Amino acid sequence: MRFGKFLLSVGAVLLLISTLSSNPIGDSFQVSNKSYKGIMFRAPTNVIIEVRVITQNFNISLYVLDEEDTIAAVLNGSLENASPLLEKINVHEYTGVIVIPTPGIYSVITATSSEENIDVSIKIKGAVPHQVILLTGTIFSLLGAFLIFIPIVMKRKKKKTPTGEVGFARNKPVKRISMVQL
Repeated sequence: MRFGKFLLSVGAVLLLISTLSSNPIGDSFQVSNKSYKGIMFRAPTNVIIEVRVITQNFNISLYVLDEEDTIAAVLNGSLENASPLLEKINVHEYTGVIVIPTPGIYSVITATSSEENIDVSIKIKGAVPHQVILLTGTIFSLLGAFLIFIPIVMKRKKKKTPTGEVGFARNKPVKRISMVQL
């Protein structure tokens, strides 16, 4: 019973933690013609990215790359052979959840074909609820509830006696009643 209460408490704490959002990381910078700029980040699970063009009436191209494609893009100076997780062309604003296939290092890259410098803002934060913590908390809570309530149900079943027998159910005497024949 104590272990069940412990598991239920730990599960409730994990469920609460799974709903907390992480501190966002972000940066603002200028993107000029035929150049790429972005931000690299470590992602253990899915993330929410918010990209906004601060300069009015201009759009950008947006790419989310894994570590391998990011390194290749930096070395080659081009995104031609990259396989982005996300590719959005000609956007002014974008907010969305990026599904991270495996924990690792990823990047959000912006590019423009405009002749002018364009101010861009990027924010990245963990998606909530955190799936692994949520699943673990749910399992702990269910197991704890099971360990608490099964003994209670079993005690109640033991106290009940079949009809017609003398015994005690819920601390009240049960009397045998016989039918009188006329």
